[in-house]
Amino acid sequence: MDFTKKINDEFCEEVGIKKISCYLENNITGEKRYYTSPSGFYKKPANWTDFKRHKLKEPMYPDLINNSKNFLKLLNVQWKIFGKLGESYTKNGEEDFELNYVTTKLKALKLCRTFGGGDGMDVYKKEILNTQFDLEV
Repeated sequence: MDFTKKINDEFCEEVGIKKISCYLENNITGEKRYYTSPSGFYKKPANWTDFKRHKLKEPMYPDLINNSKNFLKLLNVQWKIFGKLGESYTKNGEEDFELNYVTTKLKALKLCRTFGGGDGMDVYKKEILNTQFDLEV
């Protein structure tokens, strides 16, 4: 497992994002609906007449680092709650900003959890869980 995937998976696990195991794709609109359990595989969304069912070989987390749409959604959660993205981010080597941001945020979440969490952490996790991230398959 490469470092970026490891950080992405740790972050998803820390905030409570569940792995996606299947999704439905609307053939008319291209919309996708993701499900964490195979039972979602058999649900027919209201008003969907032409769609495909896709079952993943292995459950997976959405990529929050390399998928630019997901990363922007992650930044928007921070912006919406706190009104800023952070005090500062410093380049530590050859990493990308996205990797640096998620790594720094993961360290902060773990530290916050160590001290018992708090209202800000609960609000952040709740907002993350309410965000519909895209899955690259």
